[in-house]
Amino acid sequence: MAKVAAILVSGLSIPFEKIGSWPHRYTKLVKSDYNPFDYVISPLDAVPESTNCVKYVSVAKYPFRKWNKIFKRKGRGPYTQQLRQIIKNHDYLIISVVDNYKILFEIIDWVKAAKLQQKVKLIFSICGQGYYMSVQQELKMYDNLSEFVFLTNSAYQFNMARVPHMSCEVSVITNGVDDNVFFSVTQEKKTELRKQKGIDDDKLVFFWCSQDRPKKGLHIVLEAWKDVIMVHDNVELIIAGTHKVVKGSKIKWIGRLPNQELATYYQLCDFYLFPTLFVEGHPLSLTEALKSGAYCISSDKPAMREVLKDGELGQLVSNPNIVENWVKGINHAITVYNENGRKNIYLNKLNNNLYSLEYWFKNSSNLINKWKKRLN
Repeated sequence: MAKVAAILVSGLSIPFEKIGSWPHRYTKLVKSDYNPFDYVISPLDAVPESTNCVKYVSVAKYPFRKWNKIFKRKGRGPYTQQLRQIIKNHDYLIISVVDNYKILFEIIDWVKAAKLQQKVKLIFSICGQGYYMSVQQELKMYDNLSEFVFLTNSAYQFNMARVPHMSCEVSVITNGVDDNVFFSVTQEKKTELRKQKGIDDDKLVFFWCSQDRPKKGLHIVLEAWKDVIMVHDNVELIIAGTHKVVKGSKIKWIGRLPNQELATYYQLCDFYLFPTLFVEGHPLSLTEALKSGAYCISSDKPAMREVLKDGELGQLVSNPNIVENWVKGINHAITVYNENGRKNIYLNKLNNNLYSLEYWFKNSSNLINKWKKRLN
């Protein structure tokens, strides 16, 4: 039997202890029974103990410009230095690179220069919609990959339309969130959570959570909110994630929250607002809110439409740059919610296994094991 090593390559530390999304998923995957990797190469924040299942290899944080100046020959970066050592003891490598195309190109150059195309299977997972590189760069990527992993089918279609061909295999593996953290609660528990946070149980609570970047659409929602509160008195908008304090009538700003505290606000709110103004990959906060039982109101863009199953799991707002559309959308949601006894009409349509972390574990593990089987 051939000696095959499966290697996870990340530009962020795995394990990952800071606030983040995909690094936490991979940290949990590597520590789980589903772990398919033999090695993890990343710029470790702290060096964990290697086990019989996985060996952690640390590199300096990838200094793109510096390494390009130091090495005139391609394929001589810190990651490929480690890969050179690993391949000495193996017949084949399965290298899975996560969401860092510069590291990917470094490895592609090394594989080609060392003539290792028959010994290395290269997999790349993107955590957004696309990179908007030149066609030449994108073709270099697709022509040298064994498989490309997208978060949504819309991302796959979007990127395929940008190039004359996409020669590698493709998988679509949607994001998964921890069902033990993000789940819907009873009305009694919701009341209890609101009491803990000092929120009136009679209010209709809206929640927005993201970074304070214009493309996340908070400024659109704040303008719409001015009109909403002229019609509805018993509402409150909770804002989290921004560095800048947000003030306004019937607005509560709570700043930045650790990941583990977000679930409480998803569970205690009535509505989750996702007014993104750019092309997302598979929005994690929308998925977390959805799994936590919130009535989701989202921009109608390809990935969000796919996540919400064409409006079957949540309300979509067309032309989301138009403030009036959010005013109408929010007012409509309030009407529907009240007419149904203040219940989320979409909740009973949500399959519990949909977007679960275990589902993501299984699919990610099966992908690597598929390539291991092909090499043996």
